[in-house]
Amino acid sequence: MPDAALGADALELAGPYRLLAELLSAEPDAELLALAATVPALRPHATQAAAARHTHVFVLNVYPFASVFLDPDGALDGERTALTRGVLGALGLRVAPGLAADHVSVLLDALATLLEREAAARSALDRDRARHAQRVVLLKHLLPWMPLFLAAIERADGALYGAAARLAGGLLSDHVGRLPASSHGSVPTWNAAPRGPAEPPRTERGRRDRLGWLTVPARSGIFLSRSDLAGIAGDLDLALRFGGRGFMVESLVQAASQADRTSELTDALARRVTAQRDEVAAWGRRLPQARPLWAPWLELSAATLARLGRSGTAHPVEAASASPGRGHVTGPPSGGA
Repeated sequence: MPDAALGADALELAGPYRLLAELLSAEPDAELLALAATVPALRPHATQAAAARHTHVFVLNVYPFASVFLDPDGALDGERTALTRGVLGALGLRVAPGLAADHVSVLLDALATLLEREAAARSALDRDRARHAQRVVLLKHLLPWMPLFLAAIERADGALYGAAARLAGGLLSDHVGRLPASSHGSVPTWNAAPRGPAEPPRTERGRRDRLGWLTVPARSGIFLSRSDLAGIAGDLDLALRFGGRGFMVESLVQAASQADRTSELTDALARRVTAQRDEVAAWGRRLPQARPLWAPWLELSAATLARLGRSGTAHPVEAASASPGRGHVTGPPSGGA
């Protein structure tokens, strides 16, 4: 028979996970907003005006896919997507039509389903199986990228979605805490890409790729959204052209070079790296049993700070700003996130 106390504990997490999955998958309708208003953390922001920022947050700025954060090229529908699809299928979990398997909503919904399985378990074996599946989804597919992802949402939105990000962080922390202690014995880590950029490819996009690595989390250890880049430009009073994030970085470097503010841009980028590094470290302090999950971010961001330093070879921002032909760019390139 199901254990009523354990079942209630599992369902306390399952309900909020399912709500968050719906909020983050698409702009919520009036019915979903009414449900969100029953959650104290979301109630002040559960308005149609706040909900309408969904496109701004998740289409233009913070891409809700594991592949963007964990794959070496940071592309949508990458290796991580296929891997996650296979794992969810092996666990008997269905991916909703229209969403990639590594979309945050799919993964949150998967955790809700597995918690419901735990609540309905009629034997200790079934309960252990449900908890093992939760551990797989939580530790291997969701938690590794949550520090950067959730912090980026909060930077991009100070209302409904920022509140949802804070709620998600709390729920995930609680979930890690309720897993059996033995399940933390061997915490998996993800394989980070080689630190920093490789040699730029010899293509027409090679010049932009000099700094494109800064917009690939698995190479830089940070996530820079369009809003982040616009914020840096605004702080330094620099003109910034809109486009893919790699193009915007190049535009920012060009503007800083023309205004003789390259050093200030470097300092601004370094502050962003340090702030995100501190956010990741805070997750490790809060959840020491899962700290190995985030060690790659700390290593990558440390390497990025070193590359933004002024010792050794030419400074990367200065080198990019000195590349020939920059003044001939008249508009954003096609493609790029």
